[in-house]
Amino acid sequence: MAGDGYEAVLALSYQDWAGGAWVPVKNKVAVVNGSKSWTFKNKKDVKAYACDRKVGTTKLVNCRAAF
Repeated sequence: MAGDGYEAVLALSYQDWAGGAWVPVKNKVAVVNGSKSWTFKNKKDVKAYACDRKVGTTKLVNCRAAF
């Protein structure tokens, strides 16, 4: 976490295979300050975004496409 109270977040949008169908998922937080919480298993059409997030909140801000 930076001294300004924000943390770096890698957010993803993708299609997830669930219940026999592709289901859209938006703004899934995959990495926060280096801690991972996501895998590519059963995913397609993955898009990554680098964002900031105020510590203690879930709202993503300043998002930019990662590629």
